[in-house]
Amino acid sequence: MTDNESPKPWHRNPDETIVWYDRFLTYLTLGSTRPLKTAHQVWASSRSNPPGILSKHPQKYDWKERVLA
Repeated sequence: MTDNESPKPWHRNPDETIVWYDRFLTYLTLGSTRPLKTAHQVWASSRSNPPGILSKHPQKYDWKERVLA
């Protein structure tokens, strides 16, 4: 992205950690019709991590709206 180019909704938010952006990219790849829980499970299993608890980060970072964009 150049300095004069506006960030796109699917780009990383300034306060979004790399880990949560990586999770968002998994959700983006799966498509907006997939439940957030499914995206979280796919992300966790692809990294050999237990799924754990899905936090409020998807809502905080407007994942659904960003995927639709």
